Amino acid sequence: MENKKLAIGLPTSGLVDWQFASSLMGLQLLPETRVIWMVRAMIDAARNQLVQDTLSDPTYTHLLMIDDDMTFEPDFALKLLEHDVDIVGGLAFKRRTPYTPCVFEKKEDGKHYPILPEVFREVDAIGSGGILIKTDVFKKIKYPWFETYYDDENIHWSVDFDFCIKAKAAGFKIFVDPEAEMGHIGDPVVIKKEQFLKHVKQNEIN
Repeated sequence: MENKKLAIGLPTSGLVDWQFASSLMGLQLLPETRVIWMVRAMIDAARNQLVQDTLSDPTYTHLLMIDDDMTFEPDFALKLLEHDVDIVGGLAFKRRTPYTPCVFEKKEDGKHYPILPEVFREVDAIGSGGILIKTDVFKKIKYPWFETYYDDENIHWSVDFDFCIKAKAAGFKIFVDPEAEMGHIGDPVVIKKEQFLKHVKQNEIN
């Protein structure tokens, strides 16, 4: 972890679930890690402000964004930092059925489809609920880094897809580490790989 300095950006509604708080309290961190909270702001505005606050100190090399409805293991940040790539995210799943992975591959038809990676690999898009980005990436992408919008076909593009598309266009590669799995706090369970595979199995039977 030599020559790496980490900022953690936390967009939040202000109402933090105890499971997220427990994960955050147990998170193993680098020396001088800075934690930045962005409270009660629209998600695109929150993420852009987190980037700006991180870049205000040029000594920080990485920004790890974690949403307040996620759970993660104590070594989550260190696992992502070990890869030394520009952009890497943990493996997370949608919190509502069909619990699909928040990891995407772009097919020949130009559309992004969810995939379930088994090993560390490059992908076309990933959710930003737990994503580590080198600060140099933001210096090479025009502001705003994160936007959410509807295109001409009335398709909604989230901040996750918007950032990943911009990053790819700027020449950056995006990776996922399935060993850095996250839980998505749902109702009533925390959604992980187990729930996704169970849902797939049940629907195959039915």
